[in-house]
Amino acid sequence: MNAPSVSKSSVSKSSDRPYFDLPHPWIHNQTDPYAIASGGGWYVAPHGKVLGWIQQYDEYPPDSWQVVHLFGVWSHGVDDDGRRLWLQSRKTLGSAVAFIRQHAGELAALSARIGADPSGLR
Repeated sequence: MNAPSVSKSSVSKSSDRPYFDLPHPWIHNQTDPYAIASGGGWYVAPHGKVLGWIQQYDEYPPDSWQVVHLFGVWSHGVDDDGRRLWLQSRKTLGSAVAFIRQHAGELAALSARIGADPSGLR
């Protein structure tokens, strides 16, 4: 499966996704060498520049009793309404990190186009 291109026109707003600051009790069990834990989520900063954020959340499919744990990939920076932009979700932390690293150039350009991230990290 090919990863979708990250462009301003293909970026969804986070309004249909869970709020970024809701930690889960099982979040501390997840690790990745490129993901830096911060405030109930992770950020990915190869070469010292933050490219994106990852937040774990639950999805409840309407036709199933099973909860699906997903890792949402979010922009480093905010839109005009002060919200990070949701880019896509992956089933593992490692695959979310891999998406960010594979799309480093596109994510850096996106971060330059949108508002400064409220984390204060660069």
